Amino acid sequence: MSVQTTTLLNPSASKLYTVTPTSGGGTAAEDQLSASSTSIVQVHIVNTANASATAYVKIWNLTAANVTMGNANSPPVLILPCPGGKTMTYAFPQGTTLATACSISAVTTGGTGGTASMTNAVTVYVLEA
Repeated sequence: MSVQTTTLLNPSASKLYTVTPTSGGGTAAEDQLSASSTSIVQVHIVNTANASATAYVKIWNLTAANVTMGNANSPPVLILPCPGGKTMTYAFPQGTTLATACSISAVTTGGTGGTASMTNAVTVYVLEA
């Protein structure tokens, strides 16, 4: 798992986060993109390494330390599916504001449940306004 932050000189986005959440089929972990308020304008998911497994990218309005994977008491605010062998782009032209923080993970199950990481790496690009 890793997070790379790139500052952009772009009127529509100020930062690009490149995230490769935990993979290998074990228990997933959350990556923290921001410890403060942020506004997401686009999420691009690359799930080409998992030929037949859908990746569910989950985004929380919480710091990673406050996320409990699979627990309905800390549900993600966004769950973005990406079919196996595909890439998907989700655009939020007005921005999706996360008032507290931004944490992210990619797992094999949608909804609030699911803690298993993807077998192979999924790369997620998040643009912040």
